Amino acid sequence: MSKGDAFINGAFEEYYKLKITGTNFSESLNIVKNQEYKFENLVDGYYKIEVTQRDFLESNDSQKAGCIVVQSIFISNKVIWDNKTISDIKCVNGDVPSDDGKVLYTNIRGGVPIVGEETKKYNYIICGGGASGLLLANNLVSDPFFLNKNILLIEKDSKKINDRTWCFWEKGKSDLDEIVSRTWNSAYFKAQKFEKKFFTEPYTYKMIRGIDFYKKLNFSESKHQNLTYLNAEINLINKTHNIVTTNKGIFSGDYIFSSIYDINILKNQTKYPLLKQHFLGQLVVTENKIFSPDIVTLMDFDLPQENSTRFMYVLPFSKTKALVEYTLFSSSLLEKEEYIKSIKNYLKNRI
Repeated sequence: MSKGDAFINGAFEEYYKLKITGTNFSESLNIVKNQEYKFENLVDGYYKIEVTQRDFLESNDSQKAGCIVVQSIFISNKVIWDNKTISDIKCVNGDVPSDDGKVLYTNIRGGVPIVGEETKKYNYIICGGGASGLLLANNLVSDPFFLNKNILLIEKDSKKINDRTWCFWEKGKSDLDEIVSRTWNSAYFKAQKFEKKFFTEPYTYKMIRGIDFYKKLNFSESKHQNLTYLNAEINLINKTHNIVTTNKGIFSGDYIFSSIYDINILKNQTKYPLLKQHFLGQLVVTENKIFSPDIVTLMDFDLPQENSTRFMYVLPFSKTKALVEYTLFSSSLLEKEEYIKSIKNYLKNRI
């Protein structure tokens, strides 16, 4: 540290009081000027550095604390740096006068400033290019209000395969109708002692294939000047400072939208029991005409529940072809063979 008032120890060495906190890490020590310090066993993440200086107005009291300067840095073995310095750190406790103007740290290494020359700033950052992320990006670039706003869309996958199917209820028509591959206006529900077939009007049950959705909302070769598409993996989202750290750089945004699933949010809460919704679907083609192509089976609970909640979901495409999904709500997953066996038993015994 080249500026700021230092404390004096018994050996008449000038030092500052340092505290570093982060994920499962907290350490406080006195750092002597012009000495280098190492910290080991750090995990990837953001760390807060607090440096307490001596109150320079009390020159006769070398132990009285004065200004505290704070800086957050991101430390990761995926980020390479060398000879970086952290500068222009402001005093955070404004009631205490300070002469530190611009503090230059030269002996605290291992990170880069949260917002600096290496951090590009956007008005909006969208984390995840799935259904919600792509729809949000499409609505932003289609609205003249956002024409002068900078938008960053970050997605780790290429989105060039048909990796999923979306089905949804909709009243009337929408901009996505051109990529809807199948619709149903009748549905079927079944339980052990109850069953019902019904019309869904005024709503229509619609299906969109993932690959068709990705092609329609393809921003990887975006012609929108206000949108940047980044194919990268997100390492961390700092909600306090609105910072997104990826394997291709660090970005800050005025607003950050994330559709990335974080299981830790659910695991860390204790108010409700945690149940997982999990399913496996198979595209089935039969020799005989056993499906009703105009009726979607939303839920068929008439099967062994085994101390959990289980049902079959059937999307018929023709009399001989359908997507059959086995869906469960339980605390643990099944082996893949168990899902497939249940689907086979259902087709054999029920249809």
